[in-house]
Amino acid sequence: MVAEGVFIESPVPDKTFLFGQTTQIDVSNVFKDVNDNPVTVTVESNSTSSVAAVTVAENILTVTASGFEDGSTVITLKGTAGDFSATDEFKISVYDPANYNIEDFETGDFTNMNWEFSGNAGWSIDNTVFYEGTYSAKSNDIADNQKAEMLMETDYPTAGKILFKAKASSELIYDNLKFYIDNVEKKKISGQTSWQAISFDVEAGSHIFKWSYQKDASATSYSDCAWIDYITLEGGRMTGIENSITPEDVTLYQNYPNPFNPSTKISFSLSEQSEVSLSVFNQKGELVNRLYEGKLEKGDHSYDFNGSDLTSGIYFYGLKTENNSLIKKMIMLK
Repeated sequence: MVAEGVFIESPVPDKTFLFGQTTQIDVSNVFKDVNDNPVTVTVESNSTSSVAAVTVAENILTVTASGFEDGSTVITLKGTAGDFSATDEFKISVYDPANYNIEDFETGDFTNMNWEFSGNAGWSIDNTVFYEGTYSAKSNDIADNQKAEMLMETDYPTAGKILFKAKASSELIYDNLKFYIDNVEKKKISGQTSWQAISFDVEAGSHIFKWSYQKDASATSYSDCAWIDYITLEGGRMTGIENSITPEDVTLYQNYPNPFNPSTKISFSLSEQSEVSLSVFNQKGELVNRLYEGKLEKGDHSYDFNGSDLTSGIYFYGLKTENNSLIKKMIMLK
């Protein structure tokens, strides 16, 4: 007997949009015929078409979010090959940007919001563990008695909420992912956990949110890290991080000029002698150039970076000392 039929090979993940956004998604690999016959993809149903319009043409799914109605809709795609078919469902959520600001890391980098990093190490983008979509933020490797921190400064014109998903893979009780509002600890999780939905009420005004993965003096368990995904500022928006939260013993300045082509100067200041590593990375977190590595005396230091061999785009430069790790963004325009 010859096997026949259509099956789901790569289901479409749930998607989130702001008012008026339009996105195209390649759905050519969603369905597959067991005999490799061509599969035609169509939209079987759209539960709430007023929230988002969805069409398929030549295996490209076009989603246009409503410009005035928020909410969610369930999309059913149908793959057909001859007399056989299969269906795949996914959810589209649409938000009013006046009421919601969302960081889901689906840009594949930290450019969606003005993130800052502190502690002994920063965070990086991970495409292997995530709550939804394709990416999340993961704490970088640290040693005993160290911490990896990421921060955002926000403004809430009126009272609102912050909501996010968090997951830990750490030594139970002793190595924790901690969440702070204005340096007041609000939540901590440890051990081998599933994704947890966490939310807090936020008073009107300016606030600093901080996620910090912290280790105690000994022992390591599981993956020894934590993940954050799908942060929602309900009623709030992100602003810049003030210099007051930058560790006092090191200051990393914005490169100049910025944007640049092809050279720029990166400067920093040390309050004491320290081992230093100054590096440039691309949006995938890959090392582009190690500008300096070694011991430096206290004071001001500057290094020139030449990107003549690079393409235009966003890059990051990071300064790591014995006690701190700082990262800033720069733009190359050719």
